[in-house]
Order: sequence, then structure tokens, then C-alpha cells
Amino acid sequence: MEKQAAEEKYDAFILGQDKRCVVSMDCHKTQLNNNIVVVGGSDSGKTTSVVDPMLLHLQHSNAIGVFTKGGIIEDASRVLKKRGYKVFLINFAEPEKSVFGYDPLLHCKGEADIKALAHSIICAGENKGIAGKDPFWENSAENLLLPILRFVQRGHYEGGRSMREVLYLLDHLSDPDPCLPDEDCQDKQALMEAKLLHPLHMAFRKLARVDRVGNSVWQSFVSMAPNTSSGILATLQAAIQQVFTADVRKILQQQKQFDFMELSRAHVVLFLYMSPVNMAHHRYVSLFYQQVFKELFEMAERSQDKVLPHPVQVLCDDFATGCPIPDFPHLISIFREKRIAVTMLLQSETQLASLYGKMDAATIINNCDTYLYLGGMDLDTIQHIATRMDRPYFEIQNMPIGKEYFIRRGGKPIATTRYDLFQDPVYLQAVRGRARR
Repeated sequence: MEKQAAEEKYDAFILGQDKRCVVSMDCHKTQLNNNIVVVGGSDSGKTTSVVDPMLLHLQHSNAIGVFTKGGIIEDASRVLKKRGYKVFLINFAEPEKSVFGYDPLLHCKGEADIKALAHSIICAGENKGIAGKDPFWENSAENLLLPILRFVQRGHYEGGRSMREVLYLLDHLSDPDPCLPDEDCQDKQALMEAKLLHPLHMAFRKLARVDRVGNSVWQSFVSMAPNTSSGILATLQAAIQQVFTADVRKILQQQKQFDFMELSRAHVVLFLYMSPVNMAHHRYVSLFYQQVFKELFEMAERSQDKVLPHPVQVLCDDFATGCPIPDFPHLISIFREKRIAVTMLLQSETQLASLYGKMDAATIINNCDTYLYLGGMDLDTIQHIATRMDRPYFEIQNMPIGKEYFIRRGGKPIATTRYDLFQDPVYLQAVRGRARR
């Protein structure tokens, strides 16, 4: 491993105008992790002064970039392709233009993966209180979703093994069925018999043979009182509708599905483009984050040296606007040993705490050896930066527009000017290339 590390070429990224803000991604040389947290209010330049230059100057690492702005994807793709990179794009904002799709069920390999997916889908739903705040409803909805996912993923449903088939069954389940009596019907036996004629139950007849636990859950569901089963269905359907919108379903229908194994090859970049206002995209990308980190860890574990053959930079625009990634506070602490690095763009530390909780948010930030602050109005963040910089509170609060504070473990904090992308020679060349089209 030491020999491999010595021969490996590493990227160096520009994080500010000061020459001391050029950081090496060689962990063996720096003895630091490559995780970066960038904090700044809206329009403070987080993307243009940090992430855009990182992409344009990418030379050796692989990368995953999640963006709500399409311009940088076009420019970076042109530059990187000339540099020999293979570029993939999953376009949630314009699914009809997306060459590749992403189906989370296709990446489930075992029971643990299916359980994680079921939990993530329910947690991603915004209206958790649709049937009351009692966790019974979310837990019951997750328990109902789990055997359906398992049933399809294991190939027991004749329609296929993808998330599209799961959604078909769930849509059918939620549709009014002419064979079901009115909810006010007092004949419980008639109601149960009608439920047993439902097409989803017909598909689940195999459950008694292939999944006894799942069959027990289903039998329990169909025998429930109408108000209870309706509440569970409402909770499940709320999550499904919020995560799997029309745009997302178009992504599921793409013939080409991205294969995470591409990231084990050299010079590969995957872009995810999502709408800045469609929160369903953010919820769906949370599922993606969960699975891609797991896949990267497993690829590393399968390699001889237990590390990824090529470092992977994960660039997360608007990181704290989606849903929490399960186990992320733990995962980020071991990214370095697998040659994974994450750059997170936040509006404030408070924003991250609102998503993960105060303690887990602190754990995430503490596992980033590089911290960039570009200004903002959040008072708690200002206080934290004043402490880190050992400067008066009012000085941090009133920092000039265009300035930044660069903090890297093991060195003195630096007050400097944020990097000017529009004077970057690689960017100017990309713009000229765009103008000639």
C-alpha cells in the first residue's frame, strides 16, 4: 500500500486566493483527511469559488457531483472529456434528457440493503403526521413496504425486479378498488374477503411459500380494521408520492442504469443534476447518497489493499436541504481509510444541525479537516467561527463580501479573498469553447 501511495498522483485544489489555500489530496503526505465543509449564506459563492474550480482542475481522482446549477456541469464535462475522463449524467431536472437512470432497488444485494431502502423511503416522506404523530404509522408503513420490496427484488413477481414494479403494486394498492365495500361497511368479513381479492394480494399468494414473515405482515394488514389499514396506507403513499414523483419515475424508466462499478475505474465522473426547488429530487438523492457510500465501501473491501483503486471526491451542493443520510456521522469518520472524500456546501451549521441533530452535526463537521467560511447571517455559526479564528464576534459578523476564512487542522487560520473563478485560465478556456459552439 505504501508503495502504491508513493506512486499515486494526487490532485491539489484551490480553496482561496492565498497560495496557502492550495491543498493537496495526498493524505499520506498531509496526514489529514480530505473532507471539506464550506459554509456560507445564499449567493456567497460556495459553488463558484470552491466546487467549480475543484472540478475544472480535477486531474487524477474520480468524482461524484450533485448540483442544482446546470452551467458548471456543461463546462466541466467539456474540460474533463478532453482530459480523458468518462462523464456520466443523471438528469433529474430534465429526465427526458437523461442518458442514465438510477434505480435504488437494483443496487440492493441483501436483506440489510432492502431494510435500509424501506426505512429511507419512509423517512424521506415529509408529511409524517398524516395519520398522527404516533410512530406506529411510520413503523407500520415501513413494515408493509419491506415485504413488497423483498418480494420484487428477489424475483418472485412476474412483472420484473425493479422499483417500477414496486411502484406499480403500491399504486394499485392505493387506487380505489370496485370490489371493496364502503369504509363504513359494518360487515368486517365481507371487507376482509374483498381485500383478499385485491390484485396485490393475488400477486402475494406466493408469499406463503417464499417469505413467511412477509406473508404474516400482509395477512395482518388485510385483516385490519378499515381505519387502521387506511392510516397505514396513507402514511406509506405520502412517502411514495413525495419521493417518487413523475420526474423520478421517468429516471427509473431509463434503459441505461448507472453502474457504481464504473467508479472503480480510472478517470470517471458522475454528475447528478436536480432542481433547486423540487424537494422530491433532494429526497431521492438522499437515497442515492446512502447507496453510493455503501457501494464505495464494499468496492474498497473487495480490493486487495482494502482501499478504492482510485480516490473518489464526492461534491455535495446544498447538502443539508434533503434528508439525513443514515449512518453518515459514522461513515464520514472512516472515509479517509477508503480513499473517499466529501465536500459539503452548507448555508450554516444550524442548517446541518436541523437535519442531523446538534451532536451528529458536530461530529460531521469535526471530521472535516478543512473548513471554509464565506460569510452569513446565522448567529451560532458566526460564534463558532469567531472561536475558531480567535477573533472578535463583530469582526466575523461584519466580514466584507468576497472574503473568506480558511481553517485547516494543524495550521493557522487564514483570512483571505475567495477564489475568483472568472479569472481562472481553465474556466476562461471552457467559456471560449462554449462560445464557439
